Amino acid sequence: MRIRIHIAMGAMALASMANLSSAQSLAAFGPSGDYLRFSGLLDLGVGRVINKSAAGVKATVSELHQAGSGGSVLDWVGRENLGGGMYTGFLLETSIQTDTGGIGSLPTGPYFNRTSAVYLGNNWGELALGQVRTPTYSNIVFHDPMFNNGYNGSMKLISPLGTRVNSLYQNINSINYFLPPGAGGGFYGHVQATFPEGQPNQKYFGWNFGYAKGPMDIGVARGTTETTPGNPDYVMTNVGGSYDFGILKLIGFYVNSKYGDASQNVYLAGVTFPIGVNQIKLSYSRGRYSGGALGGASANAAGVQVIHFLSKRVGIYGNFARVNNSGKAAFRLPTPQNTASTLGGSSTGFDAGLRLAF
Repeated sequence: MRIRIHIAMGAMALASMANLSSAQSLAAFGPSGDYLRFSGLLDLGVGRVINKSAAGVKATVSELHQAGSGGSVLDWVGRENLGGGMYTGFLLETSIQTDTGGIGSLPTGPYFNRTSAVYLGNNWGELALGQVRTPTYSNIVFHDPMFNNGYNGSMKLISPLGTRVNSLYQNINSINYFLPPGAGGGFYGHVQATFPEGQPNQKYFGWNFGYAKGPMDIGVARGTTETTPGNPDYVMTNVGGSYDFGILKLIGFYVNSKYGDASQNVYLAGVTFPIGVNQIKLSYSRGRYSGGALGGASANAAGVQVIHFLSKRVGIYGNFARVNNSGKAAFRLPTPQNTASTLGGSSTGFDAGLRLAF
C-alpha cells in the first residue's frame, strides 16, 4: 500500500468553510484514498478598535491580529482505507498567533486547541472520538458569511447567559456520530455527547441535522450543557440556512439560548457576492435578552468585508465592524487587546490584512 505524503495547497479551514455543510464528517476535510497531509492558513492584519461606554468613557487600541479573514490555523490530516468501504483517520488542528509566534492555547491550554480526533467510518456513517466542534456551533459558523472570523465574527453577540459552559465552540472528551456525506441525496447530521470526567460545565449532548443540495442548505441544531450542581442546564437551539443564486448568496441564522428564566434571541442576515477577483460580504445581526438580570437589553452589529484575491491561495482584505448596545448590554468586538467597557455604548473596528493558504 502506498501512502501519499504531501503539503496541501490551501488550508482545510479555508476549503471547508467555503464548500462543506455544517455537519460534514471529519473525513470530508481531505480527499479519498490513503494520505498524510499538512496544510495551513496564515492571516495577519493591522486593526484599530474603539470602545465607548454610555458614560462617554472611550478607549482606542491599535493592533496586529491573526483572524481578520480566515484565521490562522495549522492542520495535520491522515486517512487509510481498510477495505470493504471502511476507512480510518485523524484530524489535528490548532490556531497560530501569527503576530507573536504563539501556537494553540499554550502555555496554559492545549497545543491542538481546535480539533484533535480520530475517526472510523464506512457507508453507514462515521464515528469520531476526541475534541470536535459542537453541532450547535457548526450550524452557526457555516451559516455566517464571515465564518466567525475577526471583528465581524457572529459569536460576539451570543451570550453564555452568565454560565461558564465549555460548549459554545468545541468539546473535549467527546464521542461523535456523523451521517455519511450526501446521505439520502443531501441530508447531513452530527450527534455529539461528552464525558465530563468530574468537571462542571462540561457534560453536553447535542445534534445537528440538515439538507444541502445544489444552491440550498438548511440546518437545525440543539444542544444541552449541564452547568453546576443545583443550577439549570444551558440550552441552545438554532436554525441556519443559505441559498446561492449564482450572482449572490443569501445566508443567515437564528439562535435561542436559555438558562433558567434568562434567555437570548440572536438573528443574523448576510449576503456574499463576487465582483471579478473580489468578494464582498455584508452582515447584520441583532441580539436581545429576555428575563434575568439583563432582561430588555439588546445589541445590534453590522459589518462589511472586502477580499481581493491575488491568486487562488493569496488574498488581501479589509473589514469594518460596529456593535451598538442599549440598556445593560455590553458587547464588543472580539479582541483581547481592548476590553474597555462598552456598557450601553458601542464598539467600532476596522482592519486591513493579508491571508495566505498553503
